[in-house]
Amino acid sequence: MSFPLPTDFFECPRLEAVEKEYLINLALKACHDTVRNAIQLQSAPIEAVLTSDKTKRHARIRRGTDIINKSLAVSCAYTQIQSSIEEVADFFYLDSLPKLRAYARTVGQVVLDRQTLYTLVPREPAGGRLHYIGIDWMAIECPVLVANRDACFLECHEEFEFLEPGTNALRRGFVRSMHSVDLDCCPPLKESHNVVRLSFVRSGHVFIETDEPGLLNYYSVYGTQPNGKTVKAVAFAVQHKQCARIARLEEHLQYQRMVQTLGNMAKTPRPLQNKTDAAFCGRCDKKFQLFSTKKHCEMCGIVVCSSCCQKHEVVLQLTPSTYLVCTYCFTSGREVKPLPTSPMRCGVIADFQRSSAGSRSVSRRSSDTSSTCTKLSWTHSAVNATPSVGDEKDNFVLLDLTKDIENLRFHFSPPPPGRREKSASLQYYMDADLKQPPPARPHRATTYSSLLE
Repeated sequence: MSFPLPTDFFECPRLEAVEKEYLINLALKACHDTVRNAIQLQSAPIEAVLTSDKTKRHARIRRGTDIINKSLAVSCAYTQIQSSIEEVADFFYLDSLPKLRAYARTVGQVVLDRQTLYTLVPREPAGGRLHYIGIDWMAIECPVLVANRDACFLECHEEFEFLEPGTNALRRGFVRSMHSVDLDCCPPLKESHNVVRLSFVRSGHVFIETDEPGLLNYYSVYGTQPNGKTVKAVAFAVQHKQCARIARLEEHLQYQRMVQTLGNMAKTPRPLQNKTDAAFCGRCDKKFQLFSTKKHCEMCGIVVCSSCCQKHEVVLQLTPSTYLVCTYCFTSGREVKPLPTSPMRCGVIADFQRSSAGSRSVSRRSSDTSSTCTKLSWTHSAVNATPSVGDEKDNFVLLDLTKDIENLRFHFSPPPPGRREKSASLQYYMDADLKQPPPARPHRATTYSSLLE
């Protein structure tokens, strides 16, 4: 039998309330462990530094161990991306075939088939909370000499906020995590389809706002158990290659913006600069030599050198065309700055330099009980090592993240009462022992993996 599978191939029985509750809380725990994985890996040695040919953005790849299972190797890529929380959340919400194809092209995976087995927490309508939990099955094509893989995993989208009490600075964030589970209704397909079951372990994508509007810190965490007979070196190479595609997301988003701009410009084309009068590149100020090639950017009309422009295949009004666009226009006129060099500034940990008015404004936002985001605050243990009696029930210390940031800790605040169901509460899963499966019942439809052990 070949892919794609029939839509009714997996017979998924209705989940009991206790099973659904357990899976939701398991997804939330894996979601926040993915964030912890991304942050703690920023103190690991740098394995590689990559540069995007289209945006000129740099990315760093590091390798370390999983925050729970120390024997599991995890790769993490870090870069910055010009986007918004809402835009990246919409990209990862694969509710249509065109979005699934765009996702496959961006992450570089050949998705043979994908099905949603259960929707545990549906996405709210436009303008609502960026929250989703579901169980998906996916089959992907692997390189030559490596068997194709499939995976059954929990996918969790969560919006959160980081609050630094010292400055009352508030940062929004979004995480999309994947963590494998075993379901009786989704057995391995080795015998019938010759695919090996792959396990995702606290993997995903983390986005956190920076001090610069429209710029996000972006982490891609990839921890897998490939299973089968794959050599460990090959598995590491696949992890590295997957993380190396981190720059493709910004390239995809900038491409979509470029197509929209070119579509608007088709009605009112811009005048072109005279090549004879141009002695220097309009972007890098490089002097044109006698045999230098001068090119026009078809978006701004400025004369640029070959290093400052690239060709892009664009389909406008059902007609494929090739456009020559300079890097400045492709990046929407935003300067690509070097990445932060300190681990303390590559993530949610940073020294905020804001005005007192801005701090007061953020403070008012943080105290607004209508917020539905998860609030995470960073505090120095030397200053606030002992929480007050009134705060003990509201804050939950997870752990010290890394040796470099051992004085900083996560604190979780429960959501406002009545704002969401208990199953979606972040405080609830902390009080539950997630390493234990829910109470057994006859003919239970779900068997849970022990990947959190």
